Amino acid sequence: MNTVFSDNLKKFRQQKNLTQEQAAEILGVSPHTVSRWECSTTLPDVTMLPKIAKLYCVTIDDFFRETSVAYENYAQRKNKEISTKTGTAKRRIDHSDSTRLFMSARRPMDQPSL
Repeated sequence: MNTVFSDNLKKFRQQKNLTQEQAAEILGVSPHTVSRWECSTTLPDVTMLPKIAKLYCVTIDDFFRETSVAYENYAQRKNKEISTKTGTAKRRIDHSDSTRLFMSARRPMDQPSL
């Protein structure tokens, strides 16, 4: 079995400084379940993927990439994406940029689905 998915789950959890117990509580599953996901014993139900991705501020695609990183929040992730696209290694943003990025990152989640 390919372990990229389970390795990323563990890496993302550790990057967010969460224990398996804390992640399990937030996700509404048992710590044993999180452990089994991270050990590639079982996989989470596909309906859990958006909730797990939201917890770690990643996309579902990031679970399957070998070079993925968890972010503190979606604005931080969006800033990194902008820096990557513009070829800028680091870009300093002011408060208004941060607010705008945060609002654009969360807007799709706040809008009701049709």
